[in-house]
Amino acid sequence: MTIRVWVWLRGEFLLESFLPLDFSVPKTPSARLEAAEVNAESPGRRTAIEGAHALLDECQSRRWDRLGVLQWSQIVEEVGLDNALSEAVFRNASGPETYATLPMLAVHMLLVGLEYFTYESDEVISIRGDIVTAMVHEQMEDFICILYRCATGCSRADLRKDKLRISGSQMKKFLSMVDILFEGMMENDEEMDSHDEIVNVSVIAERLWLHNGEVSIPKFISNMRQCLVQDPFQIDDLSVDTPSSSPRRVTSLAGTRRKVTVSGWQRFQLLSKAVYKDVHLRISSNRTQSSMLVAPWRCRSIIVDRVTSCPAMVLGPTYGSVILREVHHTNISVACKQLYLWNSSDVTVFLHSPNPPTLRGCTGIRFAPFNVSYEGLEEELAAAGLRTCRYEAPKHVINLDDSETSMLPATDFYLQPVPIVNKESDVKDLLDKLCPAYRKEWEAALQRLQTIPNDDSSSPLSKTDLLYLRGKITAE
Repeated sequence: MTIRVWVWLRGEFLLESFLPLDFSVPKTPSARLEAAEVNAESPGRRTAIEGAHALLDECQSRRWDRLGVLQWSQIVEEVGLDNALSEAVFRNASGPETYATLPMLAVHMLLVGLEYFTYESDEVISIRGDIVTAMVHEQMEDFICILYRCATGCSRADLRKDKLRISGSQMKKFLSMVDILFEGMMENDEEMDSHDEIVNVSVIAERLWLHNGEVSIPKFISNMRQCLVQDPFQIDDLSVDTPSSSPRRVTSLAGTRRKVTVSGWQRFQLLSKAVYKDVHLRISSNRTQSSMLVAPWRCRSIIVDRVTSCPAMVLGPTYGSVILREVHHTNISVACKQLYLWNSSDVTVFLHSPNPPTLRGCTGIRFAPFNVSYEGLEEELAAAGLRTCRYEAPKHVINLDDSETSMLPATDFYLQPVPIVNKESDVKDLLDKLCPAYRKEWEAALQRLQTIPNDDSSSPLSKTDLLYLRGKITAE
């Protein structure tokens, strides 16, 4: 009997742990050799690994198994993170809670090492998932030993890696931590029913790697490294594949892994069909100008990459992260759990989020309250856990460098029109939730607009888009 095993990093976890960290991909053999030498001695890389161990040392001495903001602030200097990065790491590790567990903080600390990791690739394009997988493969021993320390409470001095074994309740705790980070698949030639079944790594370990109820940590590390592959679903990044005959592409996967890619669109895009609900939405365009795009359904995550001069992009309420990377001269309306902006410029974000946005390498970023209403939006917000009684511009941002940000003046605020049923009650709900300053200015602007003749010149749709839509209406 032959059993094949594959293990990969959970895409959902990689999205939850996302930070706009830089990495390099040297192309020539000499550059790779030089990068490998620098990488091996990188103080930053050592800081990530040493920082994770320092975190465990400090928490074990204080008998902390979870940390609130105050506790985290007391030990952050020992961990070796600056204020902005430490805030971002804690926020990612804590999620919706007011505290973060020790294993989650330690793993997020290790992932900060991506900043200093040099990835060797022959590919023209290397997506983030490739780099993270390569880093974890190389540092598998560090990742597993950190989780071992979390499960057993042992000190770093007691990590005699050639002797480590684990069993009983400690093993169950250890495997539950591994399951947070990894998942996989087993393929048995004699059991066809089990093909393509995604399982936790704990299931694989209990079936194949445990002997007499215990597991050797060195053997576990070796097995994990041998079985580790790139996430086959690639939901944590843009797919290298782009739609050909159509600007849209939907994967055939159901459930939490369905991904929709919209790329290089030439006409106004309205993603109104139910197939676009509860997906990981990926939007990309290398064009110098992009037409309006509206995705009203709730999403699991959104990545907008390399989009320029889009007059209006309306994104549905999002359970998780929205990442704007290389976005320029664009207006975006979005409600999400967490927003990241990376290497972007001249972007206005009409935002509703319970967490402060995180920025790096950005200029001319303006924030304003959420500005969209349409029928069904309230239900989508509730389903995404984003229902609120007030839309306000973010009062705080996590700035990982010297990115330039500002608040959009209330005099420049507007309600974004969308080609979706929008009842008076929907508009009223939006206006009721707007903070007073923005609502007052909008009402004043509306009165001024009523004295001006109708003019399509201010529409976010181009003339060709308007002709295209009128043609569609006539045809139907």
